[in-house]
Formats: sequence, C-alpha cells, structure tokens
Amino acid sequence: TRHLLGRDRPLPILAAEWFLARAEVVDHEIDASDQLWIFSGARAGREFLRRLAEDARRRGIAFRPPEVETPGRLDRLVQDAMVDQVEGRAPASEWELRSAWASALLKAPQDLAAPLVGAAAGDRDALAWSLAARLVRVTAELRLEQVSSRAILEAVPPAERPRWEAIIRLEARVAARLAKAGLADPDELLARAVAAGTVSPRRVVAAGVLEWAGWQRRLLERSGAVILVAAPAERGGG
Repeated sequence: TRHLLGRDRPLPILAAEWFLARAEVVDHEIDASDQLWIFSGARAGREFLRRLAEDARRRGIAFRPPEVETPGRLDRLVQDAMVDQVEGRAPASEWELRSAWASALLKAPQDLAAPLVGAAAGDRDALAWSLAARLVRVTAELRLEQVSSRAILEAVPPAERPRWEAIIRLEARVAARLAKAGLADPDELLARAVAAGTVSPRRVVAAGVLEWAGWQRRLLERSGAVILVAAPAERGGG
C-alpha cells in the first residue's frame, strides 16, 4: 500500500504526522512496539522517533516506540522468524565468515588465487582480508537475489570467466571450512528465508526509501508493507 505525504515539510515530520493520525491510544498508551519502520538514513529515523516522543510527553501518555532501521537492516524481518540452527550448525558471525574467506584464499594454490589477486599474487597476505570482505559482499548479494555463481559464469564475457571460476572454487572451500567448524553462512540462511517467504508478523512501514534490491522488494511484498512517499498527493492515490 502506498501513501503520498506531500513535500511541504521534511519527511520525518510528515511520517510522524501520518503515524499519529492513525495511532490508537489504549489504556493511556500508544504501543507501536510491533512495528518496523524503515528510513533511508539513520538521522531521519531518529528525528521521526523524537517527534513521536515529544507528542507523547505533551499529551501525557505512555509511548512504546516502533523499531527503526535503514534498508540494509530489512533482514530483521526474516531474522526474527529464522531458526538459529540449521543442520546442527550455527550462523557464523561477520568476523568468522570473513576470516573463513581470507584463510581459504591464503591457503589456495597459486592457480586458484592468481585470477583473484592479479599481479599481486605473490603478496596474498596483504590482500587477503580486504579481498575476503569484497567476496563476502558479492556472494551474499548473489544469494539474496537468487542468482548462483554458476549462472554468472555462463553470462560473463570470456575474459571474466577465470575470475568467476576461481570464486566458485573458493566458495566451495569456504563452505567446507565453515561446516567443519560447525558454522553456516548467515547470508545463505537469509537467502533461504527470503526464498521461502518466511517473515515475522510485524507491521512494516517504509518511509522515503526510493531504491530497493530485489530480495528487499520480495520481503516488503510478503510482509504487506506500507510505503510512504514524499510526493504531492495529486500524483497518485491515497
């Protein structure tokens, strides 16, 4: 559901007014703790909450605020509903995941490492950690968009094939390393939850966010999110 808020004032003010016009006071309290609000930036979210808290103080009522996040944390919708253990393995922390990629890269044979580190193949120690961070991001984005590395391999130009072949081989080594440690890639778990449509029963409102990744759009649709847009009301309905 989309609502156009106008553009005469800053978005946090418009969003706060939209919230307050619909908030119910029960037993002298507004309870929005079951809501998740998404703003494009943390500052807008803080200003939104400040406006709501000021209104509650002025009216002398209790206020239980909604959770406020930025688009990158929309994964909270599935984290709330995901089981913390999969096949007896716990989700790896960010440091554990990045460390697994760095270790796999450092221990990889030269023919596997060369397409990824290029001319600096002899100095893998200096590159391993930063390169691991990039590989974590790339593979996570592909999983969430439900695109396999092998599908990318079939689509890239011939010059890019050696690098993607190396990523696929290295990804298998990382998975084996994590499994041996009793861990699972958290992005893989998230991708499974997105694909299955497993979302927590929370009311979701996104305010002023213009761009979404494919997996985020799927979560918004499955959660029945309300989308607030800073645009003149005459441009559309509601």
